[in-house]
Amino acid sequence: MLAGQIDPGSLRPMREVLIRQRLDCKGRRIAQLSRAVFSTDDAMISYQSVQPRLARWQPIKQNDPVYALVCGHS
Repeated sequence: MLAGQIDPGSLRPMREVLIRQRLDCKGRRIAQLSRAVFSTDDAMISYQSVQPRLARWQPIKQNDPVYALVCGHS
């Protein structure tokens, strides 16, 4: 995350964004399960989540470093 980013909804400075994803190595796809945005002093700005069975799967981009690290492929 780049320093000085502002959350457009609350206009507060963003300190950290935590994303939980599910990765399908065989199917070469990824789904975001949750996203939490925090400001200074660990104040939560927003939180979104979806049940795994309702997750929207997206194809993995070519040369994705996370896919390579987790799945051992490029």
